[in-house]
Amino acid sequence: MVVNQAFQHKFFPTGGDPVGAHIDDAPKAELKSGIVGVVTNVRQALREPQMAEMDWLMDEIDPKDRMQNLNSMALIVRSNGDLSALVPALRNAIHEVDPTVPFKARETMSGVVSESLTLDRLEGWLFGIFAALALLLAVVGIFGAIALAIGAAA
Repeated sequence: MVVNQAFQHKFFPTGGDPVGAHIDDAPKAELKSGIVGVVTNVRQALREPQMAEMDWLMDEIDPKDRMQNLNSMALIVRSNGDLSALVPALRNAIHEVDPTVPFKARETMSGVVSESLTLDRLEGWLFGIFAALALLLAVVGIFGAIALAIGAAA
């Protein structure tokens, strides 16, 4: 299996190298899963703390569950070049390794972050609208109180 850095920090706090360690909690009880690598943390949600994650090799996953797992996976690529030129090369490279792997539409990280912040933006706009309405009501109330005080004094 491959683990992320959060897994390494949680279960190997002294800074030990997890590569080569074995874990008994495998998808197939007869197999002991060995750690073959450590990958960088990838945030799954903006506001949640980084979780310890481990990913099994596809050979260890039951074939009937394989397609479900493939559909939920994401390939993250960092590039300084043109994204539209990179996508066909990535698609070809993935299909050379396994032609059954689905290749979904591409998304930029800024688009993913923007989409995940949609509800926060909506809450911000609603808060701003209600704050402006409260300010307007306060101004009308102060104006009415001053008009009443001036009318009563005259």
